[in-house]
Amino acid sequence: MIRKYYTILLKSLMCIFEYVKVQIYLLIIKNRSVLMGIPWHGNIGDQAIVVGEEFVLKNIYENNKIIKISYNTLIIIMKFHLPNFILRKEDILFLHGGGNLGTLYINEEIVRRYIIETYKNNKIIIMPISIFFHNNEKGNSELIKSIKCYSNHADLTIITRDKNSYSIAKKYFIKNNIKLLPDIVNVLDVDFLNIQNVIPKYDVVLFLRKDIEKVLSTEAIILLLEKINENNLNYLLTDTIENVNIYSDSERLKYIVSKIKLAAESKIVITDRFHGMIFSIITHTPVIVFKSYDSKITYGVKWFANLDYVYYMENFNIENIIKIIDKNVVNKNNVTQVNNCKNILLEGLNKILK
Repeated sequence: MIRKYYTILLKSLMCIFEYVKVQIYLLIIKNRSVLMGIPWHGNIGDQAIVVGEEFVLKNIYENNKIIKISYNTLIIIMKFHLPNFILRKEDILFLHGGGNLGTLYINEEIVRRYIIETYKNNKIIIMPISIFFHNNEKGNSELIKSIKCYSNHADLTIITRDKNSYSIAKKYFIKNNIKLLPDIVNVLDVDFLNIQNVIPKYDVVLFLRKDIEKVLSTEAIILLLEKINENNLNYLLTDTIENVNIYSDSERLKYIVSKIKLAAESKIVITDRFHGMIFSIITHTPVIVFKSYDSKITYGVKWFANLDYVYYMENFNIENIIKIIDKNVVNKNNVTQVNNCKNILLEGLNKILK
């Protein structure tokens, strides 16, 4: 109980500190890029998105300081009706991407609407994102709210990260500029992260969900682990989530490197996490990836169609899984194909942002 209240107090103090700091930065820093809605939670995939967004903004706007504003601070501003940030008309606002446009994580969508409604005179770019609205009364109601909000902004660009999200955006957000690019974590590589010449210490690393997006049944996971044990394979069962709040750039990078290094330390990765797949691709580690609750993996995996070490499985099939593990662990399938998504991202974003 004490720990819970300590966490709430610390987060509140961090929000106040960030709010004041950002207001000062906006007053004194002329050349700036404003990145809004970044997370403090322990989803390392989302934290890797932040680093990818920073990498791109530094690449395109070399002389700009990146001013980051957290989702938590925006919530405090909304809740207590604090004065909005002092922006110039020429400021471009970059909204944190990921898998949260729609009703899967409705609070993030509410904050996004707040930004779009509040800063109507600024160019706004939503960084590569997936879209999902539930096909029910609540989902349709929220979709209508987002359509109305987005349509009232004169200069809003939505960069989707998969073809299904692109189709949804083109259908419903007809007054906005819609683009399609890969997930931004693809700009990271082992050199940037300083993860080279890692020696595998696991046969299999499993990044598996435990949250609302979980699709694999507990029975399927138990069967998979039994088969791995029967084959005398050394494995680690984990997730891309840490039970921490991440406030600083150094903490963020530490957790990202640690998680991606796990992929490098394995002969093969098994995951139902979108970024579990991308962490594997970054480290050239063969990966079996299962579909997700929404469409982000089903469509997102198509960016990697040229990579023969990425194995997408629509349905759980233990025989096929064991065959793939055997091919990559026992017979040591060598990875040779190159992921071209980094170049696609940088070229695409340069065209959009310049």
